[in-house]
Amino acid sequence: MKEIDCILCAASATLLSTAALANTAVTEETNTINISDVHATAETRALFANLRDTKAGEVRFGQQHVTDEAISETTTHGDVYEMTGKYPAVFGRDAGLVLEGREKPGNGSDQQANAAALANEIAKADELGAIVTISAHWSNPKTGGNYDDTTRVARELLPGGEYSGRLNTMLDGIAAVAEQSKRADGTQIPIIFRPLHENTGNWFWWGATHATADEYKELFRYTVNYLRDIKGVHNFLYAYSPGGTLDGDANAYLKTYPGDGYVDVLGYDTYDRDNTKDDASAWLEPVMKDMKMLNDEASKRGKIVAFTEFGRSDERGFKKDTPTKDKQFFTEVRDALSKDAPNTAYMMTWANFGGSGSNFQAYTPWKGQDAEPEFVQFANSSDKLMASPENVDYSSAPAVTARPGIARIVTPVNSERVTTNTIPVRVKVDDVNIGKLKFDNTDKAPYTNATAVVTDHKDADGNFVTVPLTYTCNGYLTGTLDLDKAGIAHDNATLRLTPRIVLNDGTLLKSPDGTDGTVEIKLGEAPAVAENVIDDFDSYDNNDALNSAYSPNNGKSAFFTLVSSPQGADYGNAVDLHYDYNANPGYTGYARSFDPKRDWSKYTGISMYYKPDGSGHKLVIQMNANGVTFEAYPSLTGTEGQVIDLPFDEPGVWNVAS
Repeated sequence: MKEIDCILCAASATLLSTAALANTAVTEETNTINISDVHATAETRALFANLRDTKAGEVRFGQQHVTDEAISETTTHGDVYEMTGKYPAVFGRDAGLVLEGREKPGNGSDQQANAAALANEIAKADELGAIVTISAHWSNPKTGGNYDDTTRVARELLPGGEYSGRLNTMLDGIAAVAEQSKRADGTQIPIIFRPLHENTGNWFWWGATHATADEYKELFRYTVNYLRDIKGVHNFLYAYSPGGTLDGDANAYLKTYPGDGYVDVLGYDTYDRDNTKDDASAWLEPVMKDMKMLNDEASKRGKIVAFTEFGRSDERGFKKDTPTKDKQFFTEVRDALSKDAPNTAYMMTWANFGGSGSNFQAYTPWKGQDAEPEFVQFANSSDKLMASPENVDYSSAPAVTARPGIARIVTPVNSERVTTNTIPVRVKVDDVNIGKLKFDNTDKAPYTNATAVVTDHKDADGNFVTVPLTYTCNGYLTGTLDLDKAGIAHDNATLRLTPRIVLNDGTLLKSPDGTDGTVEIKLGEAPAVAENVIDDFDSYDNNDALNSAYSPNNGKSAFFTLVSSPQGADYGNAVDLHYDYNANPGYTGYARSFDPKRDWSKYTGISMYYKPDGSGHKLVIQMNANGVTFEAYPSLTGTEGQVIDLPFDEPGVWNVAS
């Protein structure tokens, strides 16, 4: 706690001593933009408006590593340029990997040197007429492992967490890139930053089952708060981009949405992997259902909508020696977006990394590849698709929409289990001058509020226990709840905490999602679970808790729900798995990862109760052991519930997944 509080305060000590309680006026203006940073540079505001106001047929094309990764051995400016004589309108880079020296132009472990190298490439892209977006495949801050090391760490990165300092260091690198990305005249170049992407999947440490929805939202908000408010980065637009598909369900998309005050671009990532089809229509149907939903949400919120990552991958990818099916792929995607999501600002595919065998990656054709003519036709079909001076014309900068202040509990996080007697409580206030907050004292620091957080536990006098908070800096109010002193037992009960941050005029600030911001935590150690129990589903209080443990793959959380066990009342809960092949063609899956890993080597198999639906569809039970995935296929014929055994050593029961 002390480490992070010192880091937070250091950046604004002078401001606090001179103007912490000063009042400022907010002017309402028309024709404004709902941007996350009210202090965004003029160029950043202009980029926001340009992207938001995209019309049907004006979508921009983008690619990762446009100029420095290619399949062709003769190109010096990238595959797209060699085919078309043009550059994509959007250039993508991965700042996380560059800063670690793991991707071009990064080299070695000097974060500052790598930041300067990336900033130089961003300036080159801007000179070519391209907008730049950066993502961040960050290594796991807890273990130092790769971005797909899914050891849980999200909660420990928040203020007061053991690894919060490491996250700050990573963000310092991102801030250095932003600060050094300048035009020749010194103007900072606006950049789209897309952190913590594809969180609906379980393949990243920030993804589903490794971070709860509330942990993810707080991690995203903290990222924005640190860069924008602590480091003074004002040339970023922030993109939120879950993976698909979602059956057009806005609730599924918004489940981890940090809020309008932290997001500018509503993005979406998904890939076509099925190479059995002659065109993209089957893949596009559920994808466009989602993109239409995004378009509608972005229009309603005054935000930007973008197809932040898409393409043909795996067997569907562009190949050297295999004829390409559906050579009109990019045109089909563009036309579908124009029809169903007409305000889509850009559609960005991944890099032509090359490689060999099954690891070969090419997301566009290249010079001489059989789909080159169709791609050239696509590139020439609209002036908006490719880079141009007009694409980076930031001369018209609208004003910023005034927003009401918001307040949220940062720690503890909703649904967190607390096993200590004292609980650090932190509340963050955004989008309001601190001088407008009501404190018990205003004559001198420290400024305190004795009822800043209210619990649902009553003391001996029948009054609700409150948590006094003191203003520290940068919009943070902090305090401590002592359970013993408050008479709150550690008995595996729940405790609700609600922020009560009030302005001098009596206005009660709401949370980023418009609610009262109540968080509910559990007290005491979790009940022990036998080591041989994979899951009995009795430890989940509700479907939200269940969905924090299981992540959907080509499905949605609403299709995986708690029910009473069909075995009877004595057997507790079970899970009902729904599927809809029209909404999610091919398959629907749900996965759980264990942290720490479970060792089941001394057991002889898996036993489970299941009740088939009589459909005869293929049911797959997967288990990953030391990186190898094994599959068993219980039958879905009949409707009688039964206990089945899947022995590990019986031939034919388990197969290695292909």
